[in-house]
Amino acid sequence: MGYWGNGILLLLQSIICNLKSWCPCLPVPTDPYGQAGVVKSLFMRILAIDLGIKSVGLAISGPLEIPQPLKCISRRDIFEKLKNIIDEYSVRLIVVGLPLMLGGKEGKMARDARRFATQIEERLGIKTKLVDERFSTEEANRILQEKGIKWDEDSISALLILERYLEEHSN
Repeated sequence: MGYWGNGILLLLQSIICNLKSWCPCLPVPTDPYGQAGVVKSLFMRILAIDLGIKSVGLAISGPLEIPQPLKCISRRDIFEKLKNIIDEYSVRLIVVGLPLMLGGKEGKMARDARRFATQIEERLGIKTKLVDERFSTEEANRILQEKGIKWDEDSISALLILERYLEEHSN
């Protein structure tokens, strides 16, 4: 990279480091000259998954980790679809909703979610985190009804799962 390119990357890194003081969720790169330097790190994202029996709700963090819902996908060929989304959005982490029972114990659905997260790591080579998703479906339904919005309930649930993860890891 030429003189001006290096200078621009250093300027971007400086801006990002200053932004980090008021936006702690902003990723700060360590190598401004590498392949995954300043510009690419701004666009690395977190994907949240609400695993349903038939469909999968999805949400993605934006460049500054601001979450937004994506359209639901079917479970058919799920790993191929997830690979495409990971590549398209430069996903660095996948957060999978863990449907615990009211008392906090794991039932069949939670075990399925845990197994699914392990399969993602093994098949796609991307790190996963499990997040308690209790009441996310009820909250998604309430939001959709209050706002009068027609959207996939599962994707709004995924959005809420992603927001929980970002809140828990904002420090």
